[in-house]
Amino acid sequence: MFRIIIYISVFLTSLLFKIYGQTNDSILKKSEDKSFTFVLNYDHIDKDLGFQTKVNKISNQLDKSIKENKEALKKQLLVIEQRLKNNEINQDEAENLKNEHAVFYANKIDEATFNAEKEINEALQVKINGEMDLKASLNDYIKSLVEKRSKFIMSVGFGSSLAMMNGGLNSELYKSKMISSVNWSLGGKTRLIKDNPHYYLRYEWTSVYNSLKPTDQRVLDVVDNQTTLVEYEKSLKKSRIDFAESRISAYFEYDFSKKKEDEYGNMILRSRQSYFVGLGGFFGIGGNNITQVMKYKSSGKEHRNTETGSFGANKFVYGVGAYVGHKNLSLFATYNLNPTFKNSEFDQHFLNIGISLDIM
Repeated sequence: MFRIIIYISVFLTSLLFKIYGQTNDSILKKSEDKSFTFVLNYDHIDKDLGFQTKVNKISNQLDKSIKENKEALKKQLLVIEQRLKNNEINQDEAENLKNEHAVFYANKIDEATFNAEKEINEALQVKINGEMDLKASLNDYIKSLVEKRSKFIMSVGFGSSLAMMNGGLNSELYKSKMISSVNWSLGGKTRLIKDNPHYYLRYEWTSVYNSLKPTDQRVLDVVDNQTTLVEYEKSLKKSRIDFAESRISAYFEYDFSKKKEDEYGNMILRSRQSYFVGLGGFFGIGGNNITQVMKYKSSGKEHRNTETGSFGANKFVYGVGAYVGHKNLSLFATYNLNPTFKNSEFDQHFLNIGISLDIM
């Protein structure tokens, strides 16, 4: 009876996992690339074969144990019959001995059956756990194909800082090197439509450093409450003015990356796979972060003079910006709408043009 139960259990278990495996194979066909799918399918089949082999081995061992115990019981019964014929024991003693041996070998068969059932249950639990782990791995993999709706962005930028005056570039008052502006940002971006890869809102905090060089031995000064450039009393070898700003920016970004599907029908949604453009603005604090550095030579010695202050600059800044890029590299431009100084003989606005690298 126990043997029949074990055989039925093995048959039903094999049938169940065959059906489950077919269902799972249909899920496997929806993974992104062939190599990953092949590995998962191979492991799945390998586990199926291992489970079936183990069940067959347990079944064979149980058959062997039942057969051996039956043979042993048969031999003992023959010995008892021979002893009865030889009048070594009477009929009642023979019956008692037969019952004792029958119970003994029945218990051994029951024990072997119990152990086989226990081993099959353990193998079955391992099989179930493996199937659950496989399904969880597939779900995680498919989820990874779709980029999170919001993500962190850190970026660094280098470029030129230009002083725009009276609506145009004025090179008579300032000179600017090719690399005269540095900025770095921390922020993020959010996809505005759930399954649409095109529309994003980018937001960030940015620290900007601009550097300008006054022409004709001039330095920045405040005369009669007016910011102006005056000639320095010493013959300058080098001079520069460093402006620092802290901004909060927001940009509407359009990403030309397309929503794709792999050959199995899974959706792949990732930004920055193609070109993108952004348009927006910023506001922040400047004003008190102006540093003026002057270097000159006197009596055969090198001198360096540093001044820090507001120089009549506006405390708050605001402006507009735009960028265009491909993947993580972009060309950007920002323009300060409000003048750098509150009261000045020249109406100065900063224009920054440069290259930015996003680290996501």
